[in-house]
Amino acid sequence: MLCAPALGFYLSRQVRIEGEFAYRYNKLQRLRYHGESFHPKGHLETFSGLINAYYEIPICWCLIPYVGAGMDYAYTRDKVTQGYSFQGEDSKSGMAWQVIGGAVYPLCFNLGVGFEYRFFQNTQLSKVQNHAIGSTIKYSF
Repeated sequence: MLCAPALGFYLSRQVRIEGEFAYRYNKLQRLRYHGESFHPKGHLETFSGLINAYYEIPICWCLIPYVGAGMDYAYTRDKVTQGYSFQGEDSKSGMAWQVIGGAVYPLCFNLGVGFEYRFFQNTQLSKVQNHAIGSTIKYSF
């Protein structure tokens, strides 16, 4: 699950920047420890504040594709409850980055709906990656 409200502005017709606060919740699927793979029960929670920059690709379609990237700070907490010799909680915080790609369909001058893909990584947890596909609502004012 990903919830990421953001507020930003356009620097030019195709370039925009935004500040984003995101909450991610992911169930653990697999852990590797000293070459062994485990399938534990538990989850990861990540709170992040990122600065994102986007480039809207100027093509003449009804969809407006865009690409973007962002970086700043994230706090990740994990909880393992079963299926691993270690059960408990741990947390890490540090620099984080993400890449974004998607498309938006303008409904009117300042409102659009769309979809996007995000790849996110906390640099303190280099083996933990977050892939998210979701829908978006964009409002410009």
